[in-house]
Amino acid sequence: MSQCKYQYPQDAKSKCLHPIWPTDSKYCIFHSEHPNKKEEFDRYFLSELGSNKFRRGEVHDFRGFVFPPGTEIKRTNFDKRVWFDNARFQGNFYISDNCNFLGPIRFVDLEFLQPDTGRSIILDGCVFNQGLSFKALKKPKFEMGSLSICNCNITGRLEILKITFNGDFSITERWGSNTEGHISKVTFNGNVALCDECFSGGVSLEDIRFGKSSMVIFGDRAFSNRTYFSGIEFPENLNLGEKVFSGNVTFAFIQFNSLVEASKFDCSNPISLTLVTFSKGFSFLNARLDNSMDFVGCEFYDICNFAGVTIESPDKLQFTSNCYFHTPSYFSNIHTSRENQLSFERASFGRVPKFVEIS
Repeated sequence: MSQCKYQYPQDAKSKCLHPIWPTDSKYCIFHSEHPNKKEEFDRYFLSELGSNKFRRGEVHDFRGFVFPPGTEIKRTNFDKRVWFDNARFQGNFYISDNCNFLGPIRFVDLEFLQPDTGRSIILDGCVFNQGLSFKALKKPKFEMGSLSICNCNITGRLEILKITFNGDFSITERWGSNTEGHISKVTFNGNVALCDECFSGGVSLEDIRFGKSSMVIFGDRAFSNRTYFSGIEFPENLNLGEKVFSGNVTFAFIQFNSLVEASKFDCSNPISLTLVTFSKGFSFLNARLDNSMDFVGCEFYDICNFAGVTIESPDKLQFTSNCYFHTPSYFSNIHTSRENQLSFERASFGRVPKFVEIS
């Protein structure tokens, strides 16, 4: 029987090892886009997942597969790397029920064949031992619906690169592991929800866009290690849990369109905010600063209120490099243990600030 004629993008030397599916005449059942193949696909694909049928060397190779609507991988151990490069989906795709990935798993340059619905990936109750990635490499960017990661254990890095999500993005009910995150050049047109203690191994979010009506929810201590955010404009509907930023925090080129409260930060770690715009103000009430908090070149477009703040030696609360307060700001009941712990070097006030009981 003749072999499938599928050509692997960026890998011309590789050939599909599966026979042509008679209904298609050119491709195997796994690479065929035939709209009515689900019954046979499930029979051949799901029954062979635990065997060597889809192995190519040290890889479980699902590159270019066309998955029918509702395909679900369940209760399977993958002892090698898993590749879904250039996979195509005719509907929603599920991995669930104690699937265990001993090697890294990647979804690269995906394509969703339905124009509107059925463009989501749902990962539920899985263990990822060496990280998980969704990214566009050869494509400028790819679009999908929703991505839901629920009740999963991710050890290593979760990487998401150059994707547009037109549905919701959520990480919920995960159990503890030292998860790192790298999310870059991503557009979220739907809602975003990250559970408590989501990224305990550090995270970077860079060049992120949100839809105008997006709602963003970050749970308590969602970022409990090193946090680096850059090039992000958050929507107005931003809900932050308590001590959501619990590690060393660096923000650069960020715009907040809702009130930011310092209670969302763990002030025992250094906090650096560079060229951050606070469109709805900043509130720092009845807090203890056990490390430095530096505002560098930041702009405040609404009332800022710093009250009942205790600054422990030798730390500082400082506003430098042309920080600008466009509206009245209030600094009251600020307690310092030595001079110059509250600093406004090269800061400017568009309206006269009010200082009360600075000691």
